[in-house]
Amino acid sequence: MFQKSTELARYYIRDLMKDGCEHGTKEIADYVLDRAKEHEGLDKPVQMSTVTTVLWQMAKAGDGSFTKTKRGVYQMGIPKKEMSGKPTCHDRAIRSLIRAEREIVGSFYRAMEQDPDFSSAMNLQKECRNLQEQLGKMEQSLAASGAEYREKLAERKEETEEASMEMALS
Repeated sequence: MFQKSTELARYYIRDLMKDGCEHGTKEIADYVLDRAKEHEGLDKPVQMSTVTTVLWQMAKAGDGSFTKTKRGVYQMGIPKKEMSGKPTCHDRAIRSLIRAEREIVGSFYRAMEQDPDFSSAMNLQKECRNLQEQLGKMEQSLAASGAEYREKLAERKEETEEASMEMALS
């Protein structure tokens, strides 16, 4: 049925993700690797790196059928939170960080295709992980401040509605 390990990974990623829920990278990889044991005759064995590469490619496609909702979490389709309401500056900043992370990971995989030297790959991978960790911390910080901002907006809206009701009753 499958000739390439990437075809198998893509098929089982879609199979898991068709529920429309968010799934973490580890959960997706475990699912794919477990199903891959049943298949023979592939060009090469399915490994964690195969699954993460396919995940990255699917999210990078940008057609909206597959989205990276936050660091290490993917969802099929457009996330509900992105579909409703106007995005705040925090939301836009988080999306920018996610795009930056995609570019970093993509650069790593492109560099690996061009020069698969082990020692340089290990150094590059270490640098990519450091950058991803920094971006993850920035993303968490922005998400926290965004939640705080939304709470303050909700409080102000509630206060405004209460004041409007008091004026209407007077």
